[in-house]
Order: sequence, then structure tokens, then C-alpha cells
Amino acid sequence: MPPQACPVCLHGAARPVRSAEAYECPDCGATFCLSAPSAAPVDLAAAFRGYWDDYHKGRALAPRLGGWRTSGDFLDVGCALGTVPAGLRDHSGWRVRGLEASAQAAELGRALNGVDIAGAPLSQAPYPPESFDYILLDRVLEREPAPRAVLAGAADRLRPGGRLEIVVSNAPGAGGLIVFSRRSLLGLLADFKLRVLALRRCSARPAASRPGEFTLEQGRALIGPEPSWPLYVWGERLKRLAGGWLGRGFEVLAEKP
Repeated sequence: MPPQACPVCLHGAARPVRSAEAYECPDCGATFCLSAPSAAPVDLAAAFRGYWDDYHKGRALAPRLGGWRTSGDFLDVGCALGTVPAGLRDHSGWRVRGLEASAQAAELGRALNGVDIAGAPLSQAPYPPESFDYILLDRVLEREPAPRAVLAGAADRLRPGGRLEIVVSNAPGAGGLIVFSRRSLLGLLADFKLRVLALRRCSARPAASRPGEFTLEQGRALIGPEPSWPLYVWGERLKRLAGGWLGRGFEVLAEKP
């Protein structure tokens, strides 16, 4: 079988591993699959059940971003219900927006969180170049058949000096198309002239995906009481410590010159 072009580095040296549907690139170290679906629906039940976890994740972003800039424009790509941006908005001076390919999730998120969510993929995002100071791609890149196009769209919409945060899960299942190596991530960012500020291993779980219609009333019924914020903070510290040693995924923070 002839070599397959790698969607990460574009080199044509990748060859099949385990089956004719999975390939490994010896140049960048990425492994990818061509037969998995290019897009998966949002598991809306899981998104509502995980409401407070996502909200606290956004709240935790507030002091981190505030230590860099007190305000700015933030975009969460693949934001589902927009709960992470809502947590950031409520605890900082940042202006937030979300982007979600699932029109249903975007509609429910706008009603639930009052966040401006565009129901479109990044390639069709209604934002001009240099619109944002900070863009989050959380468990998005590994699910895209054309990761370079996604990264190009994000880099184009960052202002000079803006930052891009990428979280990729290398855990099996849940519709992932690509398993990124450290080398493949660094090479991809370098191709778009994004300067890496930090890279660490993490234990990010794959984003859940399951089709199904859902109403706002059904979703609200799944949101429990807000858990303890201090307990969340301590739990995240422990997870980050464990992820640094055992995690298969990566968290990357990069800056646009």
C-alpha cells in the first residue's frame, strides 16, 4: 500500500499500523485514522450534567487570564453550551464568545448562559481577522480531519500578542481522529509561527458525543446544585499533578507574534 499523507505535517510518509484504517507518521509522530466520522454531535445530556464542572473551569481561567490582561476578547471553539465562557465572564472583565458546530447546542447555550454563541464550524466563523486576544481549543483539534485548517483559522483570528490554548486528548474512543505526539504539536504550531509558552502532559478525557434531541427544560433538570469551589480547586491541582506524570494528552499555550 502506498504511503499516506499525514494531515498534521503534510508529509507523505505515513504507513498503516494495526489496520489499513490507522496510519502512523514517522516524521512528526502523529497517528491518525481516516475512517472515523469527521464530526460528532454534542452529548447534550453530558453537557448539562457537567455544567458546574465547565462553569468552574471558566472561573478558574479568570485569575489566570487576569494575571496577563485584565480584559480582552475570548473565544471558546467547540464550546458546546458555552458554560466555560460563562464562568469566565462572571468572574472577570473579559468579553466572551463561543463557537459551536452543533446548531442545537449553540441555541440551548445561548438560552441557558446568555453567551453569544455562533452555530458554525471555525471555517465558517463570522469573525474577521484579529478579533480575539485569547482562543481556547479544548479537545477539538484531535477530532478534526484537517487540523491545519483549524489552526490556521484560529491563528488568523488572534490579534498580535494574543494567545492560543490547545488541549488535546489522546485517550482512545469518542470519535478522535488523531493521536498527537509532542513533536507533531510543536511542529504544527511552528508552521503557523506560533511561539510556544508552555507545554505539559495532562489527563484530558475525550469530549463525549451522542446524538439526540434535547429541550432546555430537560437540560436544566440535569444541573445539580453548585459544588464547593475550594474543593474544585484542590481537585484540579491533584488532577494536574497526576496528569503531569500519567497523562496521555497535552495542554499547550502559544502566542502569536
